[in-house]
Amino acid sequence: MNAVHAIPLRPDAPPAPALVKLRNWRGLWARGLLFAVMVLVPVLTSGWYLGNRAAPQFASRTSFAVRTEQAPIALDMLSGLGALTAGSSSDADVVVDYLQSQSLIREIGDQIDLAAVWSAPLDDPLFAYHAGGTIEDLWRYSRRMIRVRHNAQTGLISLEVRAFDAATAQTIAAAAMAQGAKMLNALSDKARADATRDSELALERAQSRLRATRQDMAAFRAAHRMLDPAAEAEAALGVVTALQGELAQSLITLDLLQAGATNPSADPRIAEAERRVAALRHRIEAERAPMGDPDQARVTTDYEGLAVDLEFAEAAYVAAMTAAEAARAEADRQNRYLAAHIPPTRPERAEYPRRAYDLALIGAFAFMAWAVVALIWASLGERRRG
Repeated sequence: MNAVHAIPLRPDAPPAPALVKLRNWRGLWARGLLFAVMVLVPVLTSGWYLGNRAAPQFASRTSFAVRTEQAPIALDMLSGLGALTAGSSSDADVVVDYLQSQSLIREIGDQIDLAAVWSAPLDDPLFAYHAGGTIEDLWRYSRRMIRVRHNAQTGLISLEVRAFDAATAQTIAAAAMAQGAKMLNALSDKARADATRDSELALERAQSRLRATRQDMAAFRAAHRMLDPAAEAEAALGVVTALQGELAQSLITLDLLQAGATNPSADPRIAEAERRVAALRHRIEAERAPMGDPDQARVTTDYEGLAVDLEFAEAAYVAAMTAAEAARAEADRQNRYLAAHIPPTRPERAEYPRRAYDLALIGAFAFMAWAVVALIWASLGERRRG
């Protein structure tokens, strides 16, 4: 018998065509199955849900701005009310933050049963709220149903509220805007109350200071028995000036008498003129003596200090009284409020969910995910065959 010798295949020999064809069919079948699981099934399931189970949602929209009444510039400079009511954050930012807060949901919940309203479609577990949750769960769900946008350049605030019927959407939007206005009014009331309280305290301090300064002035006048040392010193200076004028006239008269007399020592007119000159000089020296007294200078200096303190206390009292009156006037009017140029609208048709848009978005993401997985799979297969 002839022995049949098997010829070994080389490791680097190309695979048989039938094996290549089998591998290609397996790869195509696997990719098709993967495409069906990752793309077709999610898209078809989502399309069925959006078309048959998703409850229609109505959207009510409103737009408003925060307005502030500005006081006159002169009044602001005098009273400082502008500095008292100014803050690090703008009023619009505060309102936007409040409209997105849990506090708003709690406040509206006292008027409208949001959990019941948003959980009404029982056959829509995906878009409806699951009743029985906590306030934190309801707040997280409200972030999908209440959308707030703020244009920092124009200061306009846009609010969109969704619900499963048109009337409820409009009611929630109106309640949200009313609560925002209430919160802003509360902040304004607190700011005005603080400004009024601070101005009243400043007025009381100014009154106490003015009263104490006037008491010090009265005690000073009683102790030194003079109303105004500066005025008295000025009057004394006027007396000295007048006496010096008379002394000059007397000296001229004496010179004339001495020049015309034949015997000056025996002329009584010359003796009288000399006595007058001596008396005037004595009086001038007597009037000048208190001016050089250190005690008198100290008294005058103390009085001038009290006079300056009194003038400043009176000016501070007038400013504080004006500021207090301005604060009371500010407290009597509303200086910050919400101005709605678009009131909450009542929708006539459901806008959400956007079935075609949502379905296209789901399909796009599913296709991209499938493409990434398919590329990774193909890369791993090529590396394994190589």
